[in-house]
Amino acid sequence: MDHLGKHRRTRELSGALGLELFELIFNGPYALRVAVLSLRTIATLARTRPSLLFVQNPSLFLASLVCLLRPLFGYRLVVDRHSSFKLDTMGSRSPKYRLFHLLSRYTVRTADLTIITNEPLKSLVEEWGGVGFVLPDKFPELPLARRIDLGPGRHVLFICTFSDDEPVADVLEAARLLGDGTTVHVTGNVQGKRPDLPGQAPPNVHFTGFLPEDEYQSTLASCDVVLALTTKPHIMQCGAYEAVSAHRPLVIGPDEAMVQYFSKGRIATEIDSVSIAAALKEALETEPGSSRKVGSCFWSDPETGKACSRFSSQCSSVDRPSGSCLVMQERLPFHLRNLGFSGEPFSVCGLLRKDRNRSQLSFLHDNRSIQSNDRNQIRPGCLL
Repeated sequence: MDHLGKHRRTRELSGALGLELFELIFNGPYALRVAVLSLRTIATLARTRPSLLFVQNPSLFLASLVCLLRPLFGYRLVVDRHSSFKLDTMGSRSPKYRLFHLLSRYTVRTADLTIITNEPLKSLVEEWGGVGFVLPDKFPELPLARRIDLGPGRHVLFICTFSDDEPVADVLEAARLLGDGTTVHVTGNVQGKRPDLPGQAPPNVHFTGFLPEDEYQSTLASCDVVLALTTKPHIMQCGAYEAVSAHRPLVIGPDEAMVQYFSKGRIATEIDSVSIAAALKEALETEPGSSRKVGSCFWSDPETGKACSRFSSQCSSVDRPSGSCLVMQERLPFHLRNLGFSGEPFSVCGLLRKDRNRSQLSFLHDNRSIQSNDRNQIRPGCLL
């Protein structure tokens, strides 16, 4: 279940694992929203009675709620935390952030497994007493993408939401340094969040506003370079995954997690206008088909041609019979590690089975069933 709704990572994960996805959305004052979504969450759990439950965090409220309800319903709990830790506020004395970090540690300790996007966050989860597993985003499919004419010259797509960690001012100044031959397209709801920016930007900056999905995918597929930047540590940005799916050259920041994961097909830059401009210029001048071509560091299934990430050192290559990073027909390959069923770490296929009104998870370890379940009927699991 996802309380935020329309989160690409959640939808990609639920689709890859064949899980039934519940997106509970309510727009209203915060206190009323908490009350309504709490009741809907409890009702959904009572109706589906899952034995294995995946939840998305954010929302931290959702993760905290299902941790509290865990003894009542008796499910195994997996929290997909990805990069939502607000590490820059850990020393804050604000009551809001103190409560955030209190609940954050509680959910990490309570969950059977916390999924994160990189090794530094895995170390943090384990330091807090949890069990972490590194699972970067599944590369999204872009079925609506088509080549469109963005106009003369070269085109950079800065994937932006106008969050505090996005160096928008530096990007605008970098656009000024690049000059009129390059247009920098800036996504996101600028009028709703930063209505002052269009008047400050150089003429070669185009604020796209919030784009419908088909227009966004087409712009992504038609630009010359994708720019995805954050000033916060250990953040794996969705825009970088989208660039790989669109086979676009990529410019990212200097964070170690991003640089190590996106090891090819990208240029890393320091976060200042001169460095960003230099990195964009280098990316724009790279010859097509060179060693910087995006996607060279990722596997692909020869039958489907779909990109598949290196989930972790435990994740097998798709051409090995022992495992796969792609969903294949009725078996759902998902490499977990020590979910509490055994003291022995394992990296195995998880299968969600139907047993009357309850879904159960069967683990296979070296072709040996750790927990035997009825294999006759397969039903989707439950992802909240």
